[in-house]
Amino acid sequence: MGDVKRLRYVPQVNESQTTQRKRKANRKTFTETNVLRLPVSRQQHFVWDSGTGAVRGLCVLVNPSGTKTYFVNYRFPGSKKLHYKKLGRVGEMRLEEARSAALAARRLAYENKDPNADDSSRSDAFESVFENYIREEQVGRKKNKSAAETRSVVLFNCAEFKPRAVATITYREISQLLAAIRDGNPEAGRRPRPPTAARIHAHLGDFFGWCARERTIKENPMANMPSPATVVARDRHYSDDELRAIWLAADQLDAVEGGYVKLMMLLALRRDELALARWTEFDSRDEPTLFTVPTERVKMKAETKAKKKPAYRVPLPLLAQRIIRGLRRDGEEAVFPGLGAEGLKAKLVPLRAPRDFKLHTFRHTIATYLENSGRSEWERGLVLNHSGSGTVTGGYSHGYPLDLKRALLTEWAKHVERVVSPAEGVAQLR
Repeated sequence: MGDVKRLRYVPQVNESQTTQRKRKANRKTFTETNVLRLPVSRQQHFVWDSGTGAVRGLCVLVNPSGTKTYFVNYRFPGSKKLHYKKLGRVGEMRLEEARSAALAARRLAYENKDPNADDSSRSDAFESVFENYIREEQVGRKKNKSAAETRSVVLFNCAEFKPRAVATITYREISQLLAAIRDGNPEAGRRPRPPTAARIHAHLGDFFGWCARERTIKENPMANMPSPATVVARDRHYSDDELRAIWLAADQLDAVEGGYVKLMMLLALRRDELALARWTEFDSRDEPTLFTVPTERVKMKAETKAKKKPAYRVPLPLLAQRIIRGLRRDGEEAVFPGLGAEGLKAKLVPLRAPRDFKLHTFRHTIATYLENSGRSEWERGLVLNHSGSGTVTGGYSHGYPLDLKRALLTEWAKHVERVVSPAEGVAQLR
């Protein structure tokens, strides 16, 4: 069952009525007893707290059914828009409690914090709205497999925004936050992180754009905001000595983790394309020669994926076949059960793998090797499972050069064999 959206009560009045209604506002000096006996009419109406001890903005909404509910209204600094917060049912909440809650809500609004932050179904707090964005936009519409990672990195780095009313966050505040991430604070032990600042800028830009489209905010506060940092394209690739060090370190892990690292080195796959593999995605469980990455794990724009429904086929070199056969477990559907791919670096580096180890660097390494071997950009893209060469023929060609891809991956696997085991011979590798 999907989430149910609750509509916030907002009085519907036109401009010609506003001044008149302000003059005729129904005010009453509330007491614990008279709020229970407020008169009921055919139309829903407010009665406002007044007199000694009254709290500005506190009112009772009287429904034709006879139910009476405490509300408080408030505005954020610099805004003319009026917001309402439901406090509780008259009779269940004492007047003194309602007045205290109303004061607290208006104080939060004055501090640019969302008084509805304690109610996720009504809140406009940054954290609550961002959770909706992840669920509805990143997961729901875009089918983004990295949505959980996006959620984590943004909420961690934007912690100071979490309780804030999203509509009150300004261009200047966002710019200052991004600059602080970029420049760090050596005295506080925070190192400069330009790539992270650029990444957060991109995520927040998409988020606030979504908020504006959904009318959660009037306009995008990040409009025309430049990226806080220029990120240099990654050019890191492993040397042959580093490949050997990683392989030998993987030998010291358990079979699942070690096998995963070695296959990532051999096949140039993205992390989850392989980490979430099932035995049904291989052409044979006993003698596998072909692995197919299903559509849901293919990296591609949601609209293109829905139209093309791509599935990447990965022919397996002999060395990869031997490693995969060693992973078979009776009764297991997952090829890598219990794998924690995010924690592999912490295990490999102490075993003499490069200190800046990243699984993604294998893809750069394979592409660099093929380029140095005279292979074309299109051939390198084929091995890396890129969606197309970028030419007009991409939309007209519907074949798949499986034999060519097998030859390219076999060429790379033989290079790895020579690097990793120059003396012992490939029969020793697993």
